[in-house]
Order: sequence, then C-alpha cells, then structure tokens
Amino acid sequence: MEEYNRGILVKEIMLDKNNPRFGGGVNCTQEEIKDRLIHAPKVRELLVGMRAGLVWSNKISVMLISDLSKNELDIIGEIPLDKKYIVVDGNTRLACILENSMKGSYDINKPIPVNLLVKAKGESDIEFLLKRKRIQGINNIMIVTDWHEIPKSKHLYDTYMITKKIEHNKSENQIFKKIGEDIGISLARTKSAVFRYVFYKELVENVQELDRNDYKYLEVFEVSYGIRALFGYSTDKGKFIWDMDNDKLSEEEEETIEKRKELLYAFPKIIEIAINENISSKTLRDIICEYKNKDFEDLLQKFKDIQDYRDAFGYAANGIRSILESDVNQEEEELKHLKQKVDAAIKTLRQFPINEKYAVIFKNKLIEINKSSEKLLKYLEMYPNA
Repeated sequence: MEEYNRGILVKEIMLDKNNPRFGGGVNCTQEEIKDRLIHAPKVRELLVGMRAGLVWSNKISVMLISDLSKNELDIIGEIPLDKKYIVVDGNTRLACILENSMKGSYDINKPIPVNLLVKAKGESDIEFLLKRKRIQGINNIMIVTDWHEIPKSKHLYDTYMITKKIEHNKSENQIFKKIGEDIGISLARTKSAVFRYVFYKELVENVQELDRNDYKYLEVFEVSYGIRALFGYSTDKGKFIWDMDNDKLSEEEEETIEKRKELLYAFPKIIEIAINENISSKTLRDIICEYKNKDFEDLLQKFKDIQDYRDAFGYAANGIRSILESDVNQEEEELKHLKQKVDAAIKTLRQFPINEKYAVIFKNKLIEINKSSEKLLKYLEMYPNA
C-alpha cells in the first residue's frame, strides 16, 4: 500500500456504508449514512470544534473506488457517478463537513487535505484490506470513547480472519500478538475481543439479535479455554465443534455436539433473565466459571430449570442464584458451617468451667475429643492435600 497527501473535493468522496463503527454493513443511502453518523453520541462536540475552524492534523483517509475488491463493490452496490473515492477512516468527520450547519463555516467547492491510500503494484486485495484494517484499528480501537465494543471487537475479529488467511503457517497466539502489536494493544486484549465476538456472531446469526448493552454478558467466553470448550468452541481449531467435519462420529458424539450447541443457544435467554434479576455480567461470569470442570449436561439442565422457574415465579424469584449457585456454592457453604461449628467448639473448651465440681462429669467426653483430634491430625499429616 502506498500513501499520498492530496487535496480532494468533498463531492468526490463517498461515505462507507460498511463503516466498522456500525458493526456491519447498513443498507442506507449516502444521506441516511450521514444522518446516522451525525446523530451518534459525542458528534455534536466534534461539529462545534469543526465550526470553530477546521484543523487537519488528523486527516481523513480515503482510497480510490477502483481499488476496491469485487466483494467490497458488491457490498457497496450502486456508486454515484460523481464519486471517485471512498472513506477508509474519518466517516464521521466527512459527515460533519456535509452537515447543513457547516455551510457557513466551510466552502464545499474547495478541496480538503486527505491521506490517499493506493493499492501497490502486485499487492493482493486481501493484503490491501489488511493494511486498511490496521489504519482503522490504530485510529479507533485505541480511543476508548469512539467505537462501541461490538464494532471494536468485530474489527479485530475481521483482522484476525484476514491475517489467518495470509499468515496460515503461524500459530493462533502469533496471529493475536501480531494484530495487537500492529495497532498498539496487548495480546490478551486482542484475544479477549476476538473470542467474545466469535460467540456474539454465532448467537446473532443463529439465535437472535443481542442488544448492545447485552454484549458485556459475553465476557464469560473470554475467560478460559475450558469455558469456551464447555459451550462447544475449540480454541485450537478456531471453530465451533458443529462446524467441523463430523461425518465419522458416533451417534453418541453427534448427540453431545447437539447438546453443547443447545447450551450455547440458550445463553441469550439466560442474559435476559440475569438483567431482569439485576445480576451483573461479572457476577454471571463468575457463577458460570465454576462449571467449567463439571458435566455440561448438568449446566444445560440448569439453564432449562432457570427458564421454567422464571415462567412459574417471575423474575423477582431470583432463579439464577437459587439454581446455578445451589451446587456451585455447596462446598463453600459446607466449609462456612463447619468453621462456625469448630469455632464454637474451641470457644466452649476455652470457657470450660474447670474449677466447678460438676466439670469431672465431662472427663470421658474430653478424652473422646482428644482422641478424635489426634486421629484427625494424623490423617491430615499423611494426606495434606486430601
């Protein structure tokens, strides 16, 4: 890819309907895209600043429409005759320039300075796309208040998929590391965003749309290999197990795959119930993480029980805690009660009325306590990790 500083007329530039900010392509006209961008959060501040005097220290990046791949052209559809360029980064800034309230502040007939990205000789479509993704990532993923988490994650996921095609000999971690280094974020943050989007994509394509505010509840899938495997995703293969070659599986193995799919596809309902029961995404994450080493069929049944519980008693009954936490916290509760009993026993012995005449009655009981304590101590010394 080659980059040039140019002055280009605004009327020659298209807004990108496949703008990563939208989290996916939108079927809108140029005017509708402009209005959608103008009414986004925090754009009013940008408009005010631009009316005060355009500063081009951070130029809009554009590319020639003729350099788009066939697939990209198919997504864009009909191209107005007067358009020669399309925005790569800076759609919101261009939308501000096109806004009616900017007419007194900017001469539409004068060219604006842009960063023109040109496909290099011999460069493939996918290589050119990856380099454009890098520019978008640097300018937007690093800015916390710009894109929502969904388009940020989608952008990293798209970059991950493109990089896998180009760098197919590299390991998953090497790919994540490269993506992160290219735009200045950590390997861990890159992996987390990609894995969360993998599950989001699977659910919205096969189950139902998720509200933007529900997206945080998918953080559970970032946590560990074990949790992803529990819900049917192979981190090593980079696929859900039902998307693999399953021709030679036994009937039992096929049934297991279907049940894991059912478990994942039930998750949007669990999110809905969690929200209505005022359970935070982190609380739900922590509860479900306790099941990573348990039988997935048990968790599937509990998901069904939670929905039945909700139908019978409503959201006020707090079904998620009463059903999911019942087994998860059983050991913790048992430990708590045992500690209370042991503490009470120690307190009783410390306050034992040794000087009273009736104390002798308890001599045999104290001997029994002493023998039991010695046996327990010997056992704990022999099996310290039991």
